[in-house]
Amino acid sequence: MGQDNCKPQPGDLIEIDRPLHHHWALYMGDGYVIHLIPIGKREGKKKGVKVPVFIRTVKKELLMEVAGNDKYRVNNKSDQDHTPLPVEKIISCAVAYIGKELTYCSFGSNCERFVKKLRYGEGVSEQWRVFVGNELHILDMRDDKEYPKPGDLIEIKREYYDHWALYVGDGYVIHLTPVDQKVPTMSTRNGMIVIRTVMRELLKEVAGNDAWAVNNKYDKYRSPLPVEEIIRRAEGCISKNLPDDVFCSNIEHFVTKLRYGGQLRAFVNGMLHILDIGDDEDDPIPGDLIEIKREYYDHWALYVGDGYVIHVTPIGKAG
Repeated sequence: MGQDNCKPQPGDLIEIDRPLHHHWALYMGDGYVIHLIPIGKREGKKKGVKVPVFIRTVKKELLMEVAGNDKYRVNNKSDQDHTPLPVEKIISCAVAYIGKELTYCSFGSNCERFVKKLRYGEGVSEQWRVFVGNELHILDMRDDKEYPKPGDLIEIKREYYDHWALYVGDGYVIHLTPVDQKVPTMSTRNGMIVIRTVMRELLKEVAGNDAWAVNNKYDKYRSPLPVEEIIRRAEGCISKNLPDDVFCSNIEHFVTKLRYGGQLRAFVNGMLHILDIGDDEDDPIPGDLIEIKREYYDHWALYVGDGYVIHVTPIGKAG
Protein backbone atom coordinates (compact mmCIF):
# COMPACT_ATOMS: atom_id res chain seq x y z
CA MET A 1 0.00 0.00 0.00
CA GLY A 2 1.33 3.42 -0.86
CA GLN A 3 1.09 6.53 1.24
CA ASP A 4 -1.95 8.73 0.68
CA ASN A 5 0.26 11.42 -0.83
CA CYS A 6 1.97 8.96 -3.22
CA LYS A 7 0.77 10.08 -6.64
CA PRO A 8 3.10 8.67 -9.29
CA GLN A 9 3.40 10.25 -12.70
CA PRO A 10 4.11 8.41 -15.97
CA GLY A 11 7.81 7.55 -16.13
CA ASP A 12 8.27 7.48 -12.34
CA LEU A 13 10.15 4.60 -10.72
CA ILE A 14 8.20 2.71 -8.05
CA GLU A 15 10.06 0.98 -5.21
CA ILE A 16 8.07 -1.78 -3.48
CA ASP A 17 9.14 -3.16 -0.08
CA ARG A 18 9.12 -6.96 -0.25
CA PRO A 19 10.05 -8.93 2.90
CA LEU A 20 13.61 -9.66 1.71
CA HIS A 21 14.29 -7.16 -1.05
CA HIS A 22 13.03 -4.09 -2.89
CA HIS A 23 11.09 -4.79 -6.06
CA TRP A 24 11.01 -2.11 -8.75
CA ALA A 25 8.50 -1.07 -11.41
CA LEU A 26 7.98 1.78 -13.85
CA TYR A 27 4.72 3.73 -13.68
CA MET A 28 2.94 3.88 -17.05
CA GLY A 29 -0.17 5.86 -16.10
CA ASP A 30 -3.82 5.05 -15.35
CA GLY A 31 -2.73 2.93 -12.38
CA TYR A 32 -0.52 0.57 -14.42
CA VAL A 33 3.16 -0.29 -14.08
CA ILE A 34 5.61 -2.34 -16.11
CA HIS A 35 7.91 -4.73 -14.26
CA LEU A 36 9.73 -8.08 -14.38
CA ILE A 37 8.19 -11.28 -13.05
CA PRO A 38 9.95 -14.66 -12.63
CA ILE A 39 9.01 -17.52 -14.96
CA GLY A 40 11.94 -19.92 -14.69
CA LYS A 41 15.60 -20.62 -14.05
CA ARG A 42 18.44 -22.51 -15.71
CA GLU A 43 22.10 -23.12 -14.96
CA GLY A 44 24.93 -21.10 -16.46
CA LYS A 45 28.64 -20.60 -15.88
CA LYS A 46 30.82 -17.64 -14.99
CA LYS A 47 34.58 -18.21 -15.05
CA GLY A 48 33.98 -21.93 -14.64
CA VAL A 49 31.63 -21.44 -11.69
CA LYS A 50 28.04 -22.67 -12.01
CA VAL A 51 25.57 -19.85 -11.39
CA PRO A 52 21.79 -19.59 -11.72
CA VAL A 53 20.42 -17.78 -14.78
CA PHE A 54 16.96 -16.37 -14.19
CA ILE A 55 14.30 -16.00 -16.87
CA ARG A 56 11.90 -13.09 -16.43
CA THR A 57 9.06 -11.76 -18.51
CA VAL A 58 8.07 -8.11 -18.81
CA LYS A 59 4.49 -7.53 -17.79
CA LYS A 60 2.09 -4.61 -17.51
CA GLU A 61 -0.14 -4.83 -14.46
CA LEU A 62 -2.04 -2.61 -12.05
CA LEU A 63 0.26 -1.13 -9.41
CA MET A 64 -2.15 -2.07 -6.61
CA GLU A 65 -2.04 -5.73 -7.71
CA VAL A 66 1.75 -5.79 -8.01
CA ALA A 67 2.26 -4.16 -4.62
CA GLY A 68 -0.40 -6.17 -2.82
CA ASN A 69 -0.08 -5.47 0.90
CA ASP A 70 3.52 -4.24 0.57
CA LYS A 71 4.36 -0.57 0.93
CA TYR A 72 5.53 1.31 -2.14
CA ARG A 73 6.76 4.77 -3.02
CA VAL A 74 7.97 6.88 -5.93
CA ASN A 75 11.77 6.76 -5.90
CA ASN A 76 13.53 8.71 -8.62
CA LYS A 77 16.63 9.12 -6.44
CA SER A 78 19.00 8.75 -9.38
CA ASP A 79 17.63 11.94 -10.98
CA GLN A 80 20.28 13.84 -9.03
CA ASP A 81 23.00 12.05 -10.99
CA HIS A 82 21.26 11.12 -14.25
CA THR A 83 18.93 13.04 -16.52
CA PRO A 84 15.71 11.15 -17.28
CA LEU A 85 14.70 10.59 -20.88
CA PRO A 86 11.60 12.43 -22.13
CA VAL A 87 8.45 10.82 -20.70
CA GLU A 88 7.17 9.89 -24.18
CA LYS A 89 10.38 7.99 -24.91
CA ILE A 90 10.35 6.25 -21.52
CA ILE A 91 6.81 5.00 -22.10
CA SER A 92 7.39 3.95 -25.71
CA CYS A 93 10.52 1.99 -24.75
CA ALA A 94 8.62 0.33 -21.91
CA VAL A 95 5.70 -0.64 -24.16
CA ALA A 96 8.14 -2.25 -26.62
CA TYR A 97 9.33 -4.61 -23.86
CA ILE A 98 5.90 -5.89 -22.81
CA GLY A 99 5.67 -9.65 -23.26
CA LYS A 100 9.38 -10.13 -23.90
CA GLU A 101 11.48 -12.61 -21.96
CA LEU A 102 14.77 -11.45 -20.43
CA THR A 103 17.51 -13.52 -18.86
CA TYR A 104 19.92 -12.40 -16.19
CA CYS A 105 21.98 -13.89 -13.42
CA SER A 106 23.22 -12.78 -10.01
CA PHE A 107 26.06 -10.80 -11.56
CA GLY A 108 23.97 -9.24 -14.35
CA SER A 109 20.85 -7.13 -14.74
CA ASN A 110 17.97 -7.14 -12.28
CA CYS A 111 14.55 -5.55 -11.79
CA GLU A 112 15.99 -2.25 -10.55
CA ARG A 113 18.47 -1.98 -13.38
CA PHE A 114 15.75 -2.83 -15.90
CA VAL A 115 13.42 0.03 -14.97
CA LYS A 116 16.31 2.46 -14.50
CA LYS A 117 17.51 1.63 -18.00
CA LEU A 118 14.04 2.56 -19.25
CA ARG A 119 14.07 5.88 -17.36
CA TYR A 120 17.69 6.94 -17.89
CA GLY A 121 18.90 4.83 -20.78
CA GLU A 122 21.39 2.98 -18.50
CA GLY A 123 21.37 0.77 -15.40
CA VAL A 124 22.22 2.41 -12.07
CA SER A 125 21.57 -0.43 -9.63
CA GLU A 126 22.21 -0.33 -5.89
CA GLN A 127 20.84 -3.79 -5.10
CA TRP A 128 22.38 -6.19 -2.58
CA ARG A 129 25.26 -8.53 -3.37
CA VAL A 130 25.82 -12.23 -2.81
CA PHE A 131 28.71 -14.69 -2.96
CA VAL A 132 28.58 -17.36 -5.65
CA GLY A 133 31.54 -19.73 -5.81
CA ASN A 134 33.43 -17.44 -3.41
CA GLU A 135 33.04 -14.54 -5.85
CA LEU A 136 31.03 -11.41 -5.08
CA HIS A 137 28.14 -10.78 -7.47
CA ILE A 138 25.14 -8.50 -7.77
CA LEU A 139 22.11 -10.04 -6.06
CA ASP A 140 19.22 -11.19 -8.20
CA MET A 141 15.63 -10.15 -7.45
CA ARG A 142 15.10 -13.03 -5.01
CA ASP A 143 11.44 -13.24 -6.01
CA ASP A 144 9.32 -16.18 -4.92
CA LYS A 145 11.34 -19.38 -5.40
CA GLU A 146 14.65 -17.65 -4.67
CA TYR A 147 13.84 -16.93 -1.01
CA PRO A 148 15.83 -18.75 1.65
CA LYS A 149 13.81 -21.51 3.29
CA PRO A 150 13.00 -21.76 7.02
CA GLY A 151 15.89 -23.50 8.78
CA ASP A 152 18.53 -22.24 6.32
CA LEU A 153 21.78 -20.80 7.65
CA ILE A 154 22.52 -17.28 6.43
CA GLU A 155 26.11 -16.07 6.11
CA ILE A 156 26.49 -12.27 6.15
CA LYS A 157 29.79 -10.75 4.99
CA ARG A 158 30.74 -8.00 7.42
CA GLU A 159 33.82 -5.89 6.78
CA TYR A 160 36.11 -7.83 9.12
CA TYR A 161 34.20 -11.04 9.92
CA ASP A 162 31.32 -13.29 8.88
CA HIS A 163 28.07 -12.91 10.79
CA TRP A 164 25.61 -15.81 10.87
CA ALA A 165 21.86 -16.09 11.31
CA LEU A 166 19.13 -18.72 11.02
CA TYR A 167 16.22 -17.99 8.69
CA VAL A 168 12.85 -18.68 10.35
CA GLY A 169 10.46 -17.48 7.64
CA ASP A 170 8.48 -14.36 6.67
CA GLY A 171 11.72 -12.41 6.16
CA TYR A 172 12.94 -12.94 9.74
CA VAL A 173 16.13 -14.46 11.12
CA ILE A 174 17.31 -15.39 14.59
CA HIS A 175 20.86 -14.38 15.45
CA LEU A 176 23.17 -13.26 18.21
CA THR A 177 23.68 -9.56 18.73
CA PRO A 178 27.04 -8.34 17.39
CA VAL A 179 29.84 -7.21 19.68
CA ASP A 180 29.74 -3.56 20.69
CA GLN A 181 30.50 -1.49 23.75
CA LYS A 182 27.05 -2.10 25.21
CA VAL A 183 27.43 -5.88 25.34
CA PRO A 184 28.45 -7.09 28.83
CA THR A 185 31.44 -9.35 29.37
CA MET A 186 32.40 -11.88 32.03
CA SER A 187 35.91 -12.74 33.17
CA THR A 188 36.92 -16.43 33.35
CA ARG A 189 40.16 -18.30 33.76
CA ASN A 190 40.31 -18.59 29.96
CA GLY A 191 39.82 -14.87 29.39
CA MET A 192 36.81 -12.71 28.65
CA ILE A 193 33.45 -14.13 27.56
CA VAL A 194 31.09 -11.83 25.69
CA ILE A 195 27.44 -12.17 26.67
CA ARG A 196 25.19 -11.95 23.61
CA THR A 197 21.41 -11.73 23.30
CA VAL A 198 19.40 -13.86 20.88
CA MET A 199 17.29 -11.60 18.67
CA ARG A 200 14.58 -12.14 16.03
CA GLU A 201 14.86 -9.45 13.36
CA LEU A 202 14.22 -8.91 9.66
CA LEU A 203 17.01 -10.30 7.49
CA LYS A 204 17.21 -7.14 5.41
CA GLU A 205 17.73 -5.08 8.58
CA VAL A 206 20.36 -7.43 9.99
CA ALA A 207 22.26 -7.57 6.67
CA GLY A 208 21.92 -3.88 5.85
CA ASN A 209 24.14 -3.20 2.85
CA ASP A 210 26.35 -6.24 3.48
CA ALA A 211 26.41 -9.23 1.15
CA TRP A 212 24.61 -12.36 2.34
CA ALA A 213 23.91 -15.85 1.07
CA VAL A 214 22.36 -19.13 2.18
CA ASN A 215 25.19 -21.39 3.37
CA ASN A 216 24.21 -24.83 4.66
CA LYS A 217 27.78 -26.01 4.17
CA TYR A 218 27.60 -28.73 6.82
CA ASP A 219 24.69 -30.55 5.15
CA LYS A 220 27.21 -32.74 3.31
CA TYR A 221 28.53 -33.96 6.66
CA ARG A 222 25.43 -33.98 8.87
CA SER A 223 21.69 -34.28 8.35
CA PRO A 224 19.79 -31.22 9.58
CA LEU A 225 17.00 -31.63 12.09
CA PRO A 226 13.39 -31.46 10.84
CA VAL A 227 12.46 -27.87 10.00
CA GLU A 228 9.81 -27.72 12.73
CA GLU A 229 12.40 -28.81 15.30
CA ILE A 230 14.94 -26.24 14.06
CA ILE A 231 12.40 -23.42 14.33
CA ARG A 232 11.20 -24.58 17.76
CA ARG A 233 14.77 -24.68 19.06
CA ALA A 234 15.49 -21.25 17.61
CA GLU A 235 12.35 -19.58 18.97
CA GLY A 236 13.05 -21.11 22.38
CA CYS A 237 16.27 -19.09 22.50
CA ILE A 238 14.79 -15.66 21.76
CA SER A 239 15.78 -13.03 24.34
CA LYS A 240 18.14 -15.47 26.09
CA ASN A 241 21.66 -14.34 26.98
CA LEU A 242 24.31 -16.72 25.67
CA PRO A 243 28.07 -16.78 26.30
CA ASP A 244 30.38 -16.34 23.32
CA ASP A 245 34.03 -17.26 23.72
CA VAL A 246 36.62 -18.51 21.26
CA PHE A 247 37.11 -21.74 23.22
CA CYS A 248 33.54 -23.02 23.07
CA SER A 249 30.84 -21.14 21.22
CA ASN A 250 30.49 -18.34 18.72
CA ILE A 251 27.93 -16.92 16.33
CA GLU A 252 28.35 -19.63 13.71
CA HIS A 253 28.34 -22.43 16.29
CA PHE A 254 25.09 -21.10 17.70
CA VAL A 255 23.14 -21.33 14.45
CA THR A 256 24.73 -24.64 13.41
CA LYS A 257 23.63 -26.15 16.72
CA LEU A 258 20.11 -24.94 16.01
CA ARG A 259 20.14 -26.58 12.57
CA TYR A 260 21.96 -29.82 13.36
CA GLY A 261 21.47 -30.29 17.09
CA GLY A 262 23.69 -29.87 20.13
CA GLN A 263 23.70 -28.23 23.54
CA LEU A 264 23.28 -24.53 24.03
CA ARG A 265 24.27 -22.64 27.16
CA ALA A 266 22.60 -19.57 28.63
CA PHE A 267 22.95 -17.29 31.62
CA VAL A 268 20.02 -17.38 34.05
CA ASN A 269 20.22 -14.99 36.99
CA GLY A 270 23.95 -14.65 36.41
CA MET A 271 24.60 -18.42 36.45
CA LEU A 272 25.62 -20.49 33.44
CA HIS A 273 23.16 -23.29 32.62
CA ILE A 274 22.53 -25.73 29.81
CA LEU A 275 19.75 -24.15 27.80
CA ASP A 276 16.65 -26.35 27.80
CA ILE A 277 14.75 -26.02 24.55
CA GLY A 278 13.14 -29.44 24.60
CA ASP A 279 9.45 -30.25 24.70
CA ASP A 280 9.63 -32.47 27.76
CA GLU A 281 11.17 -30.19 30.30
CA ASP A 282 14.56 -31.49 31.49
CA ASP A 283 14.37 -35.00 30.04
CA PRO A 284 17.16 -35.75 27.55
CA ILE A 285 16.28 -37.43 24.28
CA PRO A 286 18.23 -40.28 22.64
CA GLY A 287 21.35 -38.94 20.95
CA ASP A 288 21.79 -36.04 23.37
CA LEU A 289 25.22 -35.36 24.83
CA ILE A 290 25.24 -35.22 28.63
CA GLU A 291 27.75 -33.01 30.43
CA ILE A 292 28.43 -34.04 34.04
CA LYS A 293 30.22 -31.60 36.32
CA ARG A 294 32.88 -33.49 38.31
CA GLU A 295 34.91 -31.73 40.98
CA TYR A 296 37.96 -31.10 38.78
CA TYR A 297 36.73 -31.84 35.26
CA ASP A 298 33.68 -32.33 33.07
CA HIS A 299 32.63 -35.91 32.31
CA TRP A 300 30.64 -36.65 29.15
CA ALA A 301 28.15 -39.33 28.13
CA LEU A 302 25.73 -40.10 25.32
CA TYR A 303 22.07 -40.59 26.22
CA VAL A 304 20.60 -43.70 24.54
CA GLY A 305 17.11 -43.71 26.05
CA ASP A 306 15.23 -45.33 28.97
CA GLY A 307 17.49 -43.53 31.43
CA TYR A 308 20.70 -45.07 30.09
CA VAL A 309 23.90 -43.46 28.82
CA ILE A 310 27.05 -44.72 27.15
CA HIS A 311 30.32 -43.34 28.49
CA VAL A 312 33.99 -44.15 29.05
CA THR A 313 35.11 -45.40 32.48
CA PRO A 314 38.63 -46.05 33.80
CA ILE A 315 39.54 -49.74 34.32
CA GLY A 316 42.98 -49.48 35.80
CA LYS A 317 46.38 -47.92 35.54
CA ALA A 318 49.21 -49.26 33.36
CA GLY A 319 52.31 -50.24 35.32
